[in-house]
Amino acid sequence: ASCPATVEITSQSGSSFSGTYDIPASANCTSDAGTFAGTIDANGRISIPGLFADVLGVEDEPGCDLLGNTTFNGTASETSFTMQATGTVRCDFGGEVITADVTVVLTGTKASGLNMIGTYDITVAATVEGESFTCTGTVQITTHSGSTVSGNYSVNPSTDCSAASGTFSGTIDGSGNMSVPGLLGEILDLDAIPECGLLSEPAMTGTGSQSGFTLQASSTVRCTFDGTAVDLSVSVVVTGTRT
Repeated sequence: ASCPATVEITSQSGSSFSGTYDIPASANCTSDAGTFAGTIDANGRISIPGLFADVLGVEDEPGCDLLGNTTFNGTASETSFTMQATGTVRCDFGGEVITADVTVVLTGTKASGLNMIGTYDITVAATVEGESFTCTGTVQITTHSGSTVSGNYSVNPSTDCSAASGTFSGTIDGSGNMSVPGLLGEILDLDAIPECGLLSEPAMTGTGSQSGFTLQASSTVRCTFDGTAVDLSVSVVVTGTRT
């Protein structure tokens, strides 16, 4: 017997990931939905404990139990996955006990659509009053659910830049248009310069795809030294390439 289903991986951090599944009612299956969490290694070997019992729906059948804990194991790539698990189900129907070995194979193909979860090498190009500065770093997008993305970033210390790190959240639509509020101030790290601050902080906007993203924002930084205010025009472009 086979059943159609939908799986959405909504979060990944390092080798750990989590998401949701939805099995609609069909000729062979009853409706079911839930969450899962698993791991994947650098070679694409994937493991999801607990999902076997959820998919079988054993807890919904009175008198039936799954004997032991069974884990889905298999392989995954950027576009698909295949997992398999075998377990034993024991059912007691009024004293008549039936035991059966059950094998479930899950095969998934990535639907068309954008998923930004991943790690990106970034270049930060800043221009302050016509003078250019360049920094490198890393962005990790750990969550992409619907139009919402979130993750963390780090900027490497260099001649032009001090070390910086933090978290962010933003949005991306189906056409890849991105918006990340608050990131401009985080990257400029003006908290380290108490005399300076942004007069306004627009969201960093741009476009994203499976392979990378480009975000840009411009504003004015006002620095006050001994009562004298100096305004500096600032433009920042962040370009990320998926590793």
